[in-house]
Amino acid sequence: MRSLGPSTYSSGKTLDIYYEIKGTGESKEFFGETAKHLIWSERRVAEPGACGMSYTSETDGWYFPEPEETKQHFGTFLAAGRGMRGGGLCLDKIVVHGRRPGGMAVIANDGSFKTEIVELSSEPLDKSLFEVPSGYTKVKNLPGPPPSPPPTLPQQIQWELARLVRELEAWFR
Repeated sequence: MRSLGPSTYSSGKTLDIYYEIKGTGESKEFFGETAKHLIWSERRVAEPGACGMSYTSETDGWYFPEPEETKQHFGTFLAAGRGMRGGGLCLDKIVVHGRRPGGMAVIANDGSFKTEIVELSSEPLDKSLFEVPSGYTKVKNLPGPPPSPPPTLPQQIQWELARLVRELEAWFR
């Protein structure tokens, strides 16, 4: 594991993310626009010893098309994996294969969480939304959530044990 700063480490391992989009051939009108029914899957494959975890998921949704000029292309990059090790954020090399559906999801359901747009308008926003309200007083700091407690010893042991198991599994593959 290579240190990238005081609290960031590179695992030196790869997390591959595979996206597959299946069109159902169905289309439907929402808010005067046509959306396509897509089912897309995400499969993450973590190399033994990687910070990230392997899993698969599937999302069923209705999507407005993505404007051609906003389409992004993905490849390889270094990004956060899952969890902290020794009090620091662990990073994996992430390689993305394919892409998620572009455009805006009108309805999307992954089996555990459903999102749905219930109102959509292209009218300009009221300018009063951007005006400083009367009686406004500037503060030095916003109150925030309390700082997260450091990982407990059992959590640290669990993470290190999981890392050790992944590394041992790599020896027998």
